[in-house]
Amino acid sequence: MDTLPGVPNPPGDHFLCCWQRRSVPRSGPHPPCPERDPHPLRPKLVLPAEYDAVAGMRIALCLRLGAYDVQAEIEANTRAVARALTDAGAIVEEIELPWTKDDLLTSAAAHFSTIFGALVREIEAEHRDRMSPYAAAFADTMAVAREQVSYLDGLRVETRLQRELAEAIAPFDALICPTTAVPGLPAGDDLLGRVVVNGEDHGEPLWAAMTLPFNISNRCPVLNVPSGRSSWGLPTGVQIVGHTYDDPTAFRIGKALEQLRPWAYTPNHRPTVQPKPLVQSATD
Repeated sequence: MDTLPGVPNPPGDHFLCCWQRRSVPRSGPHPPCPERDPHPLRPKLVLPAEYDAVAGMRIALCLRLGAYDVQAEIEANTRAVARALTDAGAIVEEIELPWTKDDLLTSAAAHFSTIFGALVREIEAEHRDRMSPYAAAFADTMAVAREQVSYLDGLRVETRLQRELAEAIAPFDALICPTTAVPGLPAGDDLLGRVVVNGEDHGEPLWAAMTLPFNISNRCPVLNVPSGRSSWGLPTGVQIVGHTYDDPTAFRIGKALEQLRPWAYTPNHRPTVQPKPLVQSATD
């Protein structure tokens, strides 16, 4: 579990460990800042160690973020989280966002192709034989995207996506949504085709993780906590999305969920070995 804004990772740690990492002094004004700076400095954010219960909070539930094909088990586990919050006194209301795959791809392509994708391309030029097929394909795709989508195009779409998110969650304290659209990815696969779960085509591997929109709207803190387990024992996750720079609210809901639905791992919670893969990759 991680709490860096917009970069949620698969659930694993407990709330306290996550809170301690987030409380490391890495926010607020830098000490050497000159006192003559006319702009007021934002004080360091200090997360509280104790949080109120979620009773009375208004929380939005968004299952598909407008663009994702969510597998049935993921939806069921996310709804179970929403019910637990409702039982604890929170007001949970289901909403949908107007986001589209085209808009998410445009914004992501602009960022990846001009920054991270460009770096991978430089490495690929000298070390392609040592890269995984997925990394090499990513470098090729980003090289094409760089010719088709400008950074300015991406910023325009990004601004609209952020505005739409802000408007959608304005009546709420936070939003919850799945972390991934599928329970898992095929082990050892190159992930160059399409992801198929129980015979259902869920599209390209890019659409397996529902974290991409919050890499774009990365001013919003996102806390990822477990939502349950798949039918073969893999943990699934739910993202808690706060308003811009409102880390404490995300932690408040996360701590409540840890108490309402404990996720301590035991031998009984370990994934089972499947004789036939339930998740596989298919070529186009």
